[in-house]
Amino acid sequence: MSNTHAHMSAARRLLLLVLAAIALADCATYVPPMRERELHAVGVYQGCDKAITRRLTRAIIDDAQWCEESGTQVRVVVDRPGKDVVVLLGSYNEVQWRIESSADTRIERIVVYGYEGSSSRVLLNGTPFDDVERDTTLPETFTDQGAKFRQLVEVVPRRYGFKQLDSFNGAYTAKRSAFYVNQREQFRAQLRPDYLADEVTPADNLPRDVTFVAKLNGLNARYDLQGSMLERVGESFDKRSAFVPELAATFTFDNHNFIRRSADGEVTVIPPPVNVQPAGTPNAAAYDSKRKLVLWSIFNKLYSYDPANGRWTLVRALEFRVAGLVYDEKRDQYVTLTPPEGSNWEVAKYHPTNAAQRAVRISSRFKPNLYPGLMDLAHDTIEWTSLEIHAIQGDDMVLIAQDQVSRKYRIYLYNLANDTVALTHFQN
Repeated sequence: MSNTHAHMSAARRLLLLVLAAIALADCATYVPPMRERELHAVGVYQGCDKAITRRLTRAIIDDAQWCEESGTQVRVVVDRPGKDVVVLLGSYNEVQWRIESSADTRIERIVVYGYEGSSSRVLLNGTPFDDVERDTTLPETFTDQGAKFRQLVEVVPRRYGFKQLDSFNGAYTAKRSAFYVNQREQFRAQLRPDYLADEVTPADNLPRDVTFVAKLNGLNARYDLQGSMLERVGESFDKRSAFVPELAATFTFDNHNFIRRSADGEVTVIPPPVNVQPAGTPNAAAYDSKRKLVLWSIFNKLYSYDPANGRWTLVRALEFRVAGLVYDEKRDQYVTLTPPEGSNWEVAKYHPTNAAQRAVRISSRFKPNLYPGLMDLAHDTIEWTSLEIHAIQGDDMVLIAQDQVSRKYRIYLYNLANDTVALTHFQN
């Protein structure tokens, strides 16, 4: 063999050895592509309800028959091929969760939670799932509204290494049909911890001179619409008090008596209306600057008190319970805020002297998102939250909703000219 052929053979062998080494290295370091992780939640209050057997429609009768046979089970179908799924299962009552997963859907972990729900049993594809995690700290929720749901959205993703929930399904009572977990609800705003940021009205679109007194973050102060503290104040906001600037005096109710408190601290007890004995507890107060009258709503009636002569007058019966009261000087009308029946707050506008004239009502019933983020603060039921009138200036009325325990709050600007509401600031 010539030297040339010998050198070529050696080079060929070296090349083959290098290629083999590269192939072996690729095999040794190959890592299969990571599967995407998802976080899905399902919530119910209870399993099937046997009381539905008393109802008549065929669908409900079928559900009732299934209910009798199945006990308290809740069916969930997880169909997320190629995904690793963490499933959160919440219930108030103890139930039996029956989870069915589709081919190539990997259940990474299952967490049960709720008042009795943390003791619930889980079957995965017909087999008892023994590795279930039980969380006794999370409150159950079966709706995407309320403080419990916001806790789920804000706390749980961080706990399990996610940015946000990928889906939520819920119902008060489980039915025969399963809950289907088969998509990411990336366009469902409520699943984002920061969803309210998109609802805030830019500061440039808000009046700059509107301020209000409130207790935010435990501090009694005057604030602007962005929640910035302008100055500390001595007394906290009290919706049952009205300040009369001409007298430099505050008219209020101290849980026992109607009183007048002067700027120098002098306190004078005001005898209550003769037909309200003992002194009724007022819901709210305001000052009618045109007629120089202090207004108090008591027992669904609106009374006026004249500081000049001490006379009480029944102005009118109110059509609704009152949670807030102001005098709208620009339009010469009385404006009340009515607590919800259902989940609807109502603003009512009353003529100041014509008691026969019905109120003009503006209900959130017909504008579900009239107060963005309001229902996030509801605790025991989604039907009740705190909302108060803190100021009125020109066309603008400032409403505050807050939870003093968690210190979450929302600041709204209600325009009395067109009955629109702007969320100006919030804190979670």
